[in-house]
Amino acid sequence: MKQLRRGFAFVISLIMVAGLLGTMLVLPVKADGEETENVSFTLKLSIADGSQAPGNFGIGYRVMESDGTRPVMPSIGEDKSSADGSSITITASDISIPKGSKIQLEIRDAGYEVVFGGNVVRDMNGKLYSLEEINGQTIELQLRQASGGGKGDGDGAHGTQVDCNMTINWSGSFGEIRVGDIRLSDVQGKTSGSQTLTRVTVDESNNVKIELQADFTRVFSSIKIDGSEKVTGDKPEVYEFTVSKDTESVSIAVEDAASDYFTIVWSYNPDDFGPDAYVQNGQVEVLSGYTDGNPGHYRVKKGDTVRVKLLPSYGYQVVGARINGVVELTACAGTNEFEFVMPSTNVHFQGIFTKTADIVNCSADAVASASLGNGSAVAGDGGSAKMTVSSGTAADTSNVTSGSVDASKSVQAVNITMEQVFYKNTADSVWTTPKSELSGNAEVRLQVNQQAEGYAVLREHGGQITQIPASYDPETKMLIFASSQYSNYTLVPLTEANNDYAPEDPENGNEGKQDTPSEEASQQVELVSSENTQEEQIKKLEQQETEKEIQTVVVDTTGVKDEAEQVIPQETFNLSTIKTVKGFVCAIQKVLDKAEKLEYVTATTAVPKPVSIYTEKPVCFNKTIAAAFTNAKMDVVYYFTYKGHLYSVTIPAGTDLKAIMDKVPYAGPLYIGYILGTSQIIK
Repeated sequence: MKQLRRGFAFVISLIMVAGLLGTMLVLPVKADGEETENVSFTLKLSIADGSQAPGNFGIGYRVMESDGTRPVMPSIGEDKSSADGSSITITASDISIPKGSKIQLEIRDAGYEVVFGGNVVRDMNGKLYSLEEINGQTIELQLRQASGGGKGDGDGAHGTQVDCNMTINWSGSFGEIRVGDIRLSDVQGKTSGSQTLTRVTVDESNNVKIELQADFTRVFSSIKIDGSEKVTGDKPEVYEFTVSKDTESVSIAVEDAASDYFTIVWSYNPDDFGPDAYVQNGQVEVLSGYTDGNPGHYRVKKGDTVRVKLLPSYGYQVVGARINGVVELTACAGTNEFEFVMPSTNVHFQGIFTKTADIVNCSADAVASASLGNGSAVAGDGGSAKMTVSSGTAADTSNVTSGSVDASKSVQAVNITMEQVFYKNTADSVWTTPKSELSGNAEVRLQVNQQAEGYAVLREHGGQITQIPASYDPETKMLIFASSQYSNYTLVPLTEANNDYAPEDPENGNEGKQDTPSEEASQQVELVSSENTQEEQIKKLEQQETEKEIQTVVVDTTGVKDEAEQVIPQETFNLSTIKTVKGFVCAIQKVLDKAEKLEYVTATTAVPKPVSIYTEKPVCFNKTIAAAFTNAKMDVVYYFTYKGHLYSVTIPAGTDLKAIMDKVPYAGPLYIGYILGTSQIIK
């Protein structure tokens, strides 16, 4: 029962209803002190897979007095008399019932087993319970052919159930033996056995049908019934015969052999079929060519053409793959669809998906090299992202809204296209889907040929020209920006730096189009420095912050936001009040010194205890701040709040953070965490 809450305790009882054997499921109603109560629930009765629908089955419910002695509302239900395998669903919507009354669920099973929550319901006394947990639920039950004796006279799946005294003796390997509607137990995995039946279903001639099923992918090469050979030509997978209901003993002996059918087996759980059938980093779907079986377990005749859909996860592809290391895969017209010829052996898909990188092609005159970040915004859940950078047409530079255009430099343009790519088993032949509108921001890094003090980036998309945030390093000539829309981009040289882009956390979808200065930049704290201003007030503030004693810098979690206080470590250094670069660098140095004195690092500590710091908003790092963290003797875990969430970024001990910052003049902590692979969203 998929939708029932944990802790459900139901009781099934058997009663006679309308002359048929009824199974009663009893559940209570929540008492809330009112004269009446409203209750809603859905009852669903279906036929289990592999079973024939009984000639007459039904489901319903009755509202009973609290002691269960008599009904207070008429019985509501529906019978199904056609053997078409249909399910029956009854919905009770806000029915008003007397306070404290009970509900009995009524299943007319026509002599079949009732399966509830994966278990077969056996005879149980009628017992009434409160209905608290039924409200709003869907109760699903199934009818299944009995694996033991029947329950009484009546219409079975193949006829009428009657008393008998029949012993079935078998030897050999079977997949299944059925006698009437009864599946004999302990057949699979055993070479001999015996079972005596006291109740069977008979046809109009009072005969009992016995069905023999071979093991999966096996056939019967010999079948002897009471010593008489029954196999004369083709080797059957299924064999049926009948005996009289008065037969007291039937002897069945078989020999089996391999058939022309083999299996396609796989699982996303390594414990199901073993490592050879374990599929990682993608999904497998069989589209044609199988004859039977459940998903993940198919049977196919050797030599038949099998079509499959192989769906790699993002960052993975089907490349150079062969089935069982031998059978060739042939790409079809449909994306991710392949064909192969079924070999004379069982097939597995282990190792079918290979880790691959995103694809970047750069031929633009203005750009020396290019790279792509957060390719999942392009590729979505599967395959790889492909970015192509070619020369474009420059837009009107009057759209530059921040920064002064450097008239001595050339305005250049690039055309950037994005595609989702799936390999046709080789990197040289692929399925592609253009992606001009992305699910999130993909980050582009362009090493431009022309050096300038700064760059503005104009995006021309859908007839609109917009300046988007960008970051540029004159030393490396690396221009970085992000967008969810890709077409033509104009690169405008500036007379001064205009670094208003800070990369977002790629693990959280790069939400937002960033048509205005980046959201992270607006939520960051950009510490001030007296080196960039002559204001005496800044110098005075720097002096005050550097002269603070460590005890006033470290306040455990005092002043930390309520949502953060509950989850960050108690011994956290709160640096939220720091406003200057010099003060922040000095505080970091004091924090690291304090941690060492407090024996965060000891000679006997195999893994040094990390030190934790917190700021209410993320601090924008520059090279000076990065240098303060470089080569620390213990991990530094930086907690901060951003976009309403609490994040942490870990800077491992010994990290040369300054070297990372050499590539960009400014960076938010999420960008640093992205480079280090240590960003986490806490809550």
